[in-house]
Amino acid sequence: MIGNAGVDVRNDPHGRGAIILTADDAFNYQFAPYASSGVPLEVLTFRKGGFADTTRQYPDVVRHDAARWWKSFSADPANGLGTLAAWMADQCLLERGRSGWATIDRLLAEGKLAGPPEGSTWPTGADYVAALHTFLPQHGYCG
Repeated sequence: MIGNAGVDVRNDPHGRGAIILTADDAFNYQFAPYASSGVPLEVLTFRKGGFADTTRQYPDVVRHDAARWWKSFSADPANGLGTLAAWMADQCLLERGRSGWATIDRLLAEGKLAGPPEGSTWPTGADYVAALHTFLPQHGYCG
């Protein structure tokens, strides 16, 4: 559960003790090199002797994360497909999957999912969208 992203322990905004903020390492290397990968936020709480993923219970925190990934993608769409994947995962967590996919489809139609100009081994264009549609449900998003 806790990997490369590290952790940040904070007071629970709902007043239930502490929460642990980390990120989903499954996104690393899936849609971009590690340095360009986006890793959506995970919120963990300690329950019954272990950690539980309670991310969906913190929509304000997820909205903030989504805004960060969208800003990163918007700043450099050619190299931002890794961060766009994290943004789409956040949209799913916020139950905005339908509008998120509409945005992805619009970006595809506008040619903004072409990836780096010099090409790479990472999925781009329609292949990127197909990979995202497969990957997100496999990892508990948009399912």
